[in-house]
Amino acid sequence: RDCLIMFLRGVIEGDGSIVKRGNRLVVSLLSASEPFIDSLIVLLDHLGVSGVKKSITKSYFYIRTTKSQSQLLLDNVYMGYRDYLLERKFSIYKGLEK
Repeated sequence: RDCLIMFLRGVIEGDGSIVKRGNRLVVSLLSASEPFIDSLIVLLDHLGVSGVKKSITKSYFYIRTTKSQSQLLLDNVYMGYRDYLLERKFSIYKGLEK
């Protein structure tokens, strides 16, 4: 589980975005590999997080999580291991922590 969480954190911080919409967060993950996006959906499901796959073009795909699912995902990937994170994206999440 720890490896899964750290892997997902790396994907979010490398190829993802965390956007603030009002008082909620939206997480998107982008890739040129549809099989990779499909694999991420399976991994997110292991955490109880659902995401929607969409295509931007024939070559680019992304997953977007709903607002409540984004919060659940970020709660998981940012618990513990504070030594290894991208401060810019973490601060967006941290700003909405209760």
